Amino acid sequence: MAFYALFEIAAFAVTIPFLWYFLARTKIGKPLAASMLVTAVFEILNETVFAGVGTVYPDVLVPFPFFSFPLVIIPLGGFYSGIINFTALKAAGFFKGRFARAVSFLITAALLNLLSIVIESFGIYSGLWRHSHPTGISTIYFAVYVYYLIIVFSASVFTAAGILNRKASRSSQV
Repeated sequence: MAFYALFEIAAFAVTIPFLWYFLARTKIGKPLAASMLVTAVFEILNETVFAGVGTVYPDVLVPFPFFSFPLVIIPLGGFYSGIINFTALKAAGFFKGRFARAVSFLITAALLNLLSIVIESFGIYSGLWRHSHPTGISTIYFAVYVYYLIIVFSASVFTAAGILNRKASRSSQV
């Protein structure tokens, strides 16, 4: 319980200032808000539709209203998505054409999302969360990857569209 409480407090301390700063900026705020909304919807679906199949959080300091998953999961989803998208955007900057940048951005984001397996493993092995059934982490790698990928790509759509529109809007002004 003490470890989870410290983790939850630390996660709030890291994510809230990050999100507060970036949500105020309109270009970055929409993608982060989208990833946090998708995270909340997925956690609600996990508890209602997939009850008994998904993840359970044994010790929750601040639960989401009317549900038993931790509220900190929502800003953590936005934080994770923001870091992946920021890094992928920097990697896409090595390409010149707008289509090459957009495609490389999406591929890089998908590859960086492999970190989701490490995060899920950390959460399970540290006791922060556990699966309802005694399945091993190796049996759910694909589901974990897709779950996190949808959260990441909910923000990536805005960024990729911005990459594609940036060059087009500049050329129309000339």
